[in-house]
Amino acid sequence: MDFPKAALQQKRIRSRDRVVNIWKVHGSLDWFLKDDGEIVCFPNSINIISNYNPLIVPPSKGKYNLTHKEPYRDVISQADNAFSRAGSFLCIGYGFNDDHIQPKLIEQIKNGKPIVVLCKKATEACKHNVMSADVKKYMIIEYSSDGETLVSSNNLNKTYHGNFWKLPEFIQAIWGV
Repeated sequence: MDFPKAALQQKRIRSRDRVVNIWKVHGSLDWFLKDDGEIVCFPNSINIISNYNPLIVPPSKGKYNLTHKEPYRDVISQADNAFSRAGSFLCIGYGFNDDHIQPKLIEQIKNGKPIVVLCKKATEACKHNVMSADVKKYMIIEYSSDGETLVSSNNLNKTYHGNFWKLPEFIQAIWGV
């Protein structure tokens, strides 16, 4: 008997279960660059080890230049592929202000793939790229006022009692977990 290869096993698992891929394209708190240029990952690190520099891109004017280098370039390429393969999208706290990241995402949602955006406040770029664009299936869940959440979609603009724009409350409301 031949044992299935890892890729085939992953495909079988994905066909049975819902899989969520989380992409952090601007780096991770777990990624570090050694003085010799090697990129390493130390999951759940509490301290930065000497001779290692964190590999996370902070918001700045230079952020776009940094993302053209490894490991970000490879991660962005993988994220682009994931955008093409995904059936739907859940964006948490994403403001649609990263022109170097979002073209594939926007292309996919304009082609009919559903998107849910969970945020404190929808940015103007979010409104432009999702609400005002020709996106067929979207839902934006954002803060309205203390204890209130505004839900906007193609056919709905309604305020609900609860803080569903916060991830724990959203998960509780959707999955009861």
